[in-house]
Amino acid sequence: MRILFVLAHFYPYLGGAEYLFKRLTEGLAQKGYEVRVITTHLPGTTYFEKVNGVEIERVRTPRLARQYVFSAFASPAVVKRAFEYDLIHTSSNYSAAAAFLGAKLSGKPLVFTCNEVLGQRWRLVEPHQLKAWVYRSVEKVVVKLPYDRYVAISQATHEDVIRAGVNPSKSRVVYCGIDEVFSLYKAYSSDGRLRAQYGINKEDFLYVYFGRPGMTKGVEYLVRAAPLIQREIPNAHLALILAEEPRRQYLHLRTMIEALGPEAKIHLIPPAPEREQLARYLKEANCVVVPSLTEGFGLTTAEVCTLGIPVVASRVGSIPEVISGQHILVEPASPEAICAGVTRAWRGQYDQWKMPKNFSWARMISEYEEVYHSVLDKHIDVLNGREAI
Repeated sequence: MRILFVLAHFYPYLGGAEYLFKRLTEGLAQKGYEVRVITTHLPGTTYFEKVNGVEIERVRTPRLARQYVFSAFASPAVVKRAFEYDLIHTSSNYSAAAAFLGAKLSGKPLVFTCNEVLGQRWRLVEPHQLKAWVYRSVEKVVVKLPYDRYVAISQATHEDVIRAGVNPSKSRVVYCGIDEVFSLYKAYSSDGRLRAQYGINKEDFLYVYFGRPGMTKGVEYLVRAAPLIQREIPNAHLALILAEEPRRQYLHLRTMIEALGPEAKIHLIPPAPEREQLARYLKEANCVVVPSLTEGFGLTTAEVCTLGIPVVASRVGSIPEVISGQHILVEPASPEAICAGVTRAWRGQYDQWKMPKNFSWARMISEYEEVYHSVLDKHIDVLNGREAI
């Protein structure tokens, strides 16, 4: 089977959705599928390369508003390649138009992975009312395009898709996987290197955030909570293992941290280059905070729970669905709620313990194979029916 992926963001761009598709495409290539990804050209990358069996074709786009114009600039390449492949798979508001055009003109079936449907929640992550309305309107159109199959990455996202007006029979849930390294490092004892590097004593209370500083991640509320937490836990330190993209949000957070001064005890730490190093960093934490405003799957939450580290997370989207072990759920967009949650973690006052959950990349890939074969079988049946007529 030949599968064409149309994705505005892909390797080496960092993010949960991008990592999902990296694992999916490489897993399919390893199983013998012919896989090509059409994506955005990023500085320092080549226009064509093959990585772990996956053909990557990068399209030049204007640097300004790159993701917003991806579909317009990628459409010629997508339409050209669509005729060479059996099926097209896309995701996100930025990629769907090009994928839909390629599928329509080539007559190939189209699968859409829905990472999240924000709907009215756009106002939580975009303070400008007009922009929030535009984003919501675009999302509404994208979600209701006539895809052959929808795949939601959690039950919460699946329910959002149905509420958006999609026929339930056309959507199914396929959970993401969790890297094996997080299971392997569950029994790992902290080596203390991170604490030593940033002057954090062994007896100090270390709470950590890791990931991107995107609008939906709520990191700003965690930074605002830091001075409140200091009043409750004088020896508390916050480590932000933070990617530098999106750049505007990263710079905004850095300015906030500088304004708070060293008494807030916030340490800005570059992302770990390897997953093993990230796991070692996290094992030094007394708890991890996930302050998201929305969450389609909650990959960071699931990873932390797999490591066996206590987690304080927002009660939004799929987080209650994937969280397990020692945890505390708090209201989103509230520094006071984050402070109360971290203070409870310091005192060992967790919510009711939940059984650990197993999220497997191998199972995810197998379930996507089921989706592809089902869609192609139905597509062939329709073509045969047309020929008979």
